[in-house]
Amino acid sequence: MQFAMKNKKTNYSDLCVLGFDKGAHGSSVATLSCSDSAANSGNVPTYDWPIAPLPNMKYPYAEHEHANIAEEERCIDATRRLIKERREAG
Repeated sequence: MQFAMKNKKTNYSDLCVLGFDKGAHGSSVATLSCSDSAANSGNVPTYDWPIAPLPNMKYPYAEHEHANIAEEERCIDATRRLIKERREAG
């Protein structure tokens, strides 16, 4: 909402929220729309907002440094693709 107000948006139809998998942000339509689908146990109709992957880190960090870096890069690349696809779709 702050983005819309700051940029004097009056039409919100071209805006969306980026959610993350394994996230549960609440039970309203908007918060379920940016949550992992598992959080929507009641099958409430939601907005078609993108859900990006969160890295699945391995512990202890030092022992899994290379795997964790690769996992972070995978998630960043996937998120960039989601944003690019949404922008291209308008």
